[in-house]
Amino acid sequence: MHDPHRIPESDERRRFGPPWPEEAGRRGRRGFEAAADLRALGRLFPLAAWFTAGYAVYAARRLITPAGSRARLARAYRFKAARDLLRLMGIRLVVEGPSRAGRALVVANHLSWLDAVVLLAVSAPAPVALERTLPGFGAFVRSIGGIIIARSSISCLPAVVDGVERTLRSGEDALFFPEGTTGFGGALKPFHPALFEAAARARAPLACCLLAYRVPPPQPSPERSVHWVDWTPFLVHFWRILGLRGLEAHVHRAEPLPAPETRRAANATARSAIEALAGRFPPAPAAARAGTGDAE
Repeated sequence: MHDPHRIPESDERRRFGPPWPEEAGRRGRRGFEAAADLRALGRLFPLAAWFTAGYAVYAARRLITPAGSRARLARAYRFKAARDLLRLMGIRLVVEGPSRAGRALVVANHLSWLDAVVLLAVSAPAPVALERTLPGFGAFVRSIGGIIIARSSISCLPAVVDGVERTLRSGEDALFFPEGTTGFGGALKPFHPALFEAAARARAPLACCLLAYRVPPPQPSPERSVHWVDWTPFLVHFWRILGLRGLEAHVHRAEPLPAPETRRAANATARSAIEALAGRFPPAPAAARAGTGDAE
């Protein structure tokens, strides 16, 4: 499975930014480094205290909560934790489009590790996450009701599909990013249809979203500050986002799609819905992207 965030081999070409020029009126992070680092430092300590205390309380409550009620507890924690995280990071959440009731398989384009936090703050779906080397990452995701996809083999996919199906049948939302990896936000990458099988089996509708980020100038554009598309280590990228001023996370929602008959039908209709949203809410001026290809 391709991982854009691994350390590249010495003979691989490295690309640390979009293949188009920076927008006019913006400067690189170097011009704001001191102020950004001070801002990040001021946000880091409240975040660390929040995570330590909040998760400790959640873990303690989980131990004494009956098994049948733990999914509800996990959903409440995901929602509150994501909202608090965005607030402490100085990120404004903007949600547009029709609301819905009931369970759904939530799918969206993929730009950054921040995407999952943003969507958890909207409807708290149970996330499907790719395995990471960060210590404790897998245990944390599972403890809040998430599902891990092993990086080394696709043999785990049937179990992941079963897990997503169980989540949907229980009345909960589930979340995955069908592109499978992050991008700069131009044309969508090919979708991987495997997890749509869970929606077809569970007869669950699809909730399609388009994610976009706004960073006020003269700070670097979202492609160079928020989108996680190069080999920047997670902690470095996290620190850089902490230092941004006025960051906005926009979630554009489409009308819910009916439960699909097959995973291939779900794959096609979900992609069409997200592409339609991208046409209505382009992530960057079209002229800046003209003639450019995929960055990965």
